[in-house]
Amino acid sequence: MINTLTLEEAIKQAPAINADRPSSKASSKYSFISTRSVLEKALDTGWLIKDAKQSRGGITGQHKVTLIHKSQLNLNLSEIEGYPQMNIINSHDLSKRFLHVMGYFRLVCENGLIAPTGMTSQIKTVHRFSDDKLVEFTAALDQAQYGFQTIQESVNNLKERVLTQEEKQALARFAYYIRFRYRMQQPRKLNQDELLTPRRSQDVAIK
Repeated sequence: MINTLTLEEAIKQAPAINADRPSSKASSKYSFISTRSVLEKALDTGWLIKDAKQSRGGITGQHKVTLIHKSQLNLNLSEIEGYPQMNIINSHDLSKRFLHVMGYFRLVCENGLIAPTGMTSQIKTVHRFSDDKLVEFTAALDQAQYGFQTIQESVNNLKERVLTQEEKQALARFAYYIRFRYRMQQPRKLNQDELLTPRRSQDVAIK
C-alpha cells in the first residue's frame, strides 16, 4: 500500500507550498501561482499527496509535490515496477516556471529514483496563470485517471513483447546513437552484448 501525506504534512516538508506571495525580487508583471490552491483543487478531485520536497529558498523556493489518484492507493510497490503519478513543480522566486507533469513513472533504483515510461503530458507556464490555464489544469485532473489505465495497459503489452535477437541489436544501436550523438568525443566502440546485459535483477527476463 502506498503511504500518503495530508496537505499540512506536505507543507512541513516543503514550506513554499503554503506561500501566499512571491519573492520581493518579483516585478509587478509577475503573477503569483499558489501551490496550495492547486493542491486543494487536486485533493477535491480524488488525488492524494504521495511526497513533497523542496530544494532551496525558504518560503518562496522551488518545490515539487508528487500526487497519485486514490484508485492507485492499494498498489503493492514491492510487486510492481512503476505506477501512474502526477508531479507539480513550482517556485515563487523566479527560478522555475509552474510545471505539471503526468505519466507512468518507473522505479529505477533502490534509492527511489524514478523515470518516465512511455508518453507523458505536461502543462508548463510562466507565472501568468490565467483562468483558462486553471480550467485546463482541472480538466487534465479529471481525465488523467482514465488515461492512466490506457498507459498501464500499454506498459503491460510492451512487457509481454519478446524481441528477436536482431531487434535487440537494433535497439542497442539506436540507444547508443541517441545517447552519444551530440558528444564531440565518442566513447569506446559499442559492445552490444554489454549494453543489453541487465544490471538489475528486476530486468532479467523470466524464462
